[in-house]
Amino acid sequence: MDLVKNGKSITITIIAVVILLDIISSLSVFLMYSGGNENVLTIMIRLILECLLLYFLYIGHRWAKVLTAILLLIGGVLSVLTGITLIGSPLDFLMTLAFGLVFIISGIILIKSKSVNTFFSYQRERLSNMDPLKKGKKIIISLISIFIFTSIITTVECSFIYASNNDTVRLISQLTSGTIRLSLECVIFVFLYKGREWAKTLTIILFLVGGVFGVIRSIALLGASTFAILLIIMSLLYVGFAVVLITSKSIEHYLSNKRAGISDIYTKPEEDNQLGAG
Repeated sequence: MDLVKNGKSITITIIAVVILLDIISSLSVFLMYSGGNENVLTIMIRLILECLLLYFLYIGHRWAKVLTAILLLIGGVLSVLTGITLIGSPLDFLMTLAFGLVFIISGIILIKSKSVNTFFSYQRERLSNMDPLKKGKKIIISLISIFIFTSIITTVECSFIYASNNDTVRLISQLTSGTIRLSLECVIFVFLYKGREWAKTLTIILFLVGGVFGVIRSIALLGASTFAILLIIMSLLYVGFAVVLITSKSIEHYLSNKRAGISDIYTKPEEDNQLGAG
C-alpha cells in the first residue's frame, strides 16, 4: 500500500508540474509574440486537452500513460535542443533547458518508477472491478465527447486564423465544411452509441486517418505555427482512442449488449405474430 501512496504522490506531482510549466511557457510565448486571439485560443485549447489526457493518466488508462510519456520525452528533447540554440541568452537558455530536463525526467519516471506502476495497476484494478456495461458506456461517451470537442475547436481555431487575416472566402468555407463534418460525425456517433458494428469500424478508421494525417501536418508546421504542438496532441489522442476502441473489452461488452437490444427490437413484431398465431 505504501507503493500505491508513493506512486499516487509522484503522479500528482508530475501532473501538477507539467501543467504549471506549460502555463509558464505558454505565457512566455504569448508575451514574446505580442499575444493575439489566435495565440490565446491555441493556449487554452492545448491546456484543456492536456488536462483531459492527464485525467485519463491519473485514473489508470495504459494508453494515457504511454501517450503522456511519449509527449513528455519528445517535448523534453525539443526543449533541450531549443535551449542549446538560445545559449547566447543565459536566462532563456537556462529556463528552456530546465523545462526540457524536467519533462524528460518525468517521462522516464512514468515508465520506470515501481511506485508509479504499482499505483497505475491499482487504478486499473479499480476500473476493472467496475460494472463492464457502465464502464463501456462511460468510455464511449468520453471518446465521443472529446472527439466532438476537438472537432469544434479545430474549426474555431482555423476560423480565427482566417478572420484575423480578413480572408472572408476561406472563413465561410471553413465554417461550412466544419459544420457539415461535425454533423456527419454526430450521426456516426449516434449509431456507434447504439452499438452498430459498422459505426465502430468507421469511427476507428476516422481516428486512425485523422491521427496519421494530423501528425504529418504537425511535423510540417513545427517552428512555423504554435498550432503544431496542439495538432500533435490531438493526433496522438485520436490514435490512442482508436486503440481503445479496438482493444477495450468493456466497450465491446457494452456494444454487444446494445446490438442485442437492437436485435430484440427488430425481432419483436415477428415474435408477437408467432404468439398471436399460437
